[in-house]
Amino acid sequence: MELKDKYSIVTGAGKGIGRAIAKALMENGSKVLGISRTASDLESLKSEYDDKFDFAVGDITNQDFLNSIKDKFNGCDVLINNAGFGIFKPMQEMEVDEFRSVIETNLVGVFSVSKLAIPRMIEQNGGAIVNISSLAGINSFEAGTAYCASKFGLNGLTECMMLDLRKYNIKIINISPGTVITDFSGKRNSWQEERKATYPHSDDIAGIVIDALTMHDRCLVSKFEVRATNPKKS
Repeated sequence: MELKDKYSIVTGAGKGIGRAIAKALMENGSKVLGISRTASDLESLKSEYDDKFDFAVGDITNQDFLNSIKDKFNGCDVLINNAGFGIFKPMQEMEVDEFRSVIETNLVGVFSVSKLAIPRMIEQNGGAIVNISSLAGINSFEAGTAYCASKFGLNGLTECMMLDLRKYNIKIINISPGTVITDFSGKRNSWQEERKATYPHSDDIAGIVIDALTMHDRCLVSKFEVRATNPKKS
């Protein structure tokens, strides 16, 4: 896919990996609609990229919000499902509402947003959807009850999407990073600072997205697993 003059939508575009992907798409010629719950993060991107960037502030688990932006999916060429979060507690300490909130964002949210983009992509006989999953969808860990369940589910959803939609020339791509150095919270913690030279950064994940999208149309690499080459301290 040639990204110049394409129209892309990125969820969780305000911070971290989502912000890096949105910027990379615009720097490769795409116009971007960013979706996030925090207006100030999106406004700062708008000030930097002006007419290349539009945004919608809201929660992808809120169906009324999604219905209100349905028209913004007209002509969508690329969808990046990046929005997600985690609550990390052992099974015995996690409340049902906490579990449900993670599943709603990380799994149901991806399904709901994709449902807005897919009809347009089928009509135009092409497009790409990139789901940002995690190695937590492959490897379980203590206190990962909700997060692992959401990402294992997302991996299954993504594989089924790929099989259902490739007949319409829609590429479905799963990118599963491990630990990534980001500024998600606005600053890096001490653990990240110690390992910033040896672990992938948000920009690295954005680069993989661009590489995956710009492969020849005949070629689909449906799954990427991203790890630190040598996971040690700087």
